[in-house]
Amino acid sequence: MSPISLTAAVLLASILPSAIAHGGHGHVVSTVIFHRHGDRTPKLLGNTHLTPLGQSQLFDSGLFYRTRYITGNNHGVDISDLEEKTILTGRNEVNVYSPDEVTLGMSASSWASGFYDGAAPYSQLSDNTNVTSPVGDEVYAVLHSTPADYKDAIWLKGDDGCTASEKAAVSAYFDSVDFLKTEKSSATFYSSLKKFFPEDALAKLNELEGGLSFRNAYIIYDYLYFRTQYPTSDNTPTPSESELSQAKQLADQAEVALNKYDPKNKLSAISARTLLGRVTSLLEASIKSDFQTNRVTYLSGSYDTILSLFSILGLDGEQYKHIPEYGASFVFELLQDDDDDDDDDFDLRISFRNGTAESTSLKNLIEDEFDDLKEDWEEEGKLITSASQWCTLCNSDREFCALYDDRVVVEKAGVATLEGGKCKKESMNNANAGVIGAMVTLVVLGASLAAAWGLGFVAFGRRRKQEQAIGMGAVTKTVSYESSVAERV
Repeated sequence: MSPISLTAAVLLASILPSAIAHGGHGHVVSTVIFHRHGDRTPKLLGNTHLTPLGQSQLFDSGLFYRTRYITGNNHGVDISDLEEKTILTGRNEVNVYSPDEVTLGMSASSWASGFYDGAAPYSQLSDNTNVTSPVGDEVYAVLHSTPADYKDAIWLKGDDGCTASEKAAVSAYFDSVDFLKTEKSSATFYSSLKKFFPEDALAKLNELEGGLSFRNAYIIYDYLYFRTQYPTSDNTPTPSESELSQAKQLADQAEVALNKYDPKNKLSAISARTLLGRVTSLLEASIKSDFQTNRVTYLSGSYDTILSLFSILGLDGEQYKHIPEYGASFVFELLQDDDDDDDDDFDLRISFRNGTAESTSLKNLIEDEFDDLKEDWEEEGKLITSASQWCTLCNSDREFCALYDDRVVVEKAGVATLEGGKCKKESMNNANAGVIGAMVTLVVLGASLAAAWGLGFVAFGRRRKQEQAIGMGAVTKTVSYESSVAERV
């Protein structure tokens, strides 16, 4: 081969690595987008909410993905048969999910506004009259909102309520040599930041264990960043660029360590495990429906899940050791061969976009056969696919976890104790025997009702329907039909 031909081949390989590895013929048939919220008020002050900048960031992101998948005429990227008209007719092709939190809910609503881009639903009657939604350039985008104590919340924020994981992460890192060393070396720096906190903010910080120290690195940086973006009228100074940069570096160090994946620790990166479990199930459901549902799925979440994803996917470059920008998004695209739509072999492309600025591109990270990736994740214990698995692993006290606890303990002096399905008999008198008989009857009756309910013959528990209007340029209907404890497994 001549030097020129060799150079051309090398150049082609550098430009089209995905095409060489996978043929370059796949087109997107379904996508799941996990999105960090936009700019918000600081956690330290409590009751966080999205700022107008945050709403704009998510709206712009919605436009970005609308162009990518629907209107951009991007061959191989636009989702076939997904058109502006069809996504407005309630075909369940586009779904937006968020925890029942103001910041994440507003982010989801703002993104949906951009994705729909003010395209109002309309219908054509038999006399050819076109009837357009009365909201004009606003859109009734359906937002599926899940309260924190409901089962489905674990797929969006798997670390919340995972008691065992929280304790393990804290003990593993805050007792480590690295943490103690950094805490000591950064003490003087953190003391110098005191002047940037008004009395009320400093009082809130001192209520936290560690106060103004490396132990609260993210909370401190989060507050200082907000102060530099939104100066107040009080006399409190704002940190310099170098001070803010140092606070950010320390926050990066702490959060990356707290969300690191450890293959020897089943509790590490727990939020990434639940998210990957949810992503694979959504894509499989889309395949089974012959791509009639779940064409585009938006999941609203937080930065710690993204950090866990970096780690669990083996992305260990320097660029993945920083807290992601507001509005960062992880994208999981299911690809099908262009030449054979009947082919059951799909590829999965995983990409990341660190923010919402127009100049920020979507960077491809991983592409491989979907079934192979899923099989690898399962074998390596990287997937959590059921609430019972999560409850057992996390030792969580969330109400719905009671459905998966098989330990029934009857505590009575000199009577039977039923633990883990095994009954240990002890001597008892007639009176106690009568009490136990009644109690066992209740236990058996309860188990029978639970089984009947699980099969759909009995329904009980409270049901809640929420509706609220939130977001920018969109009227969003938030609906959640679930029970607090009596949920289907």
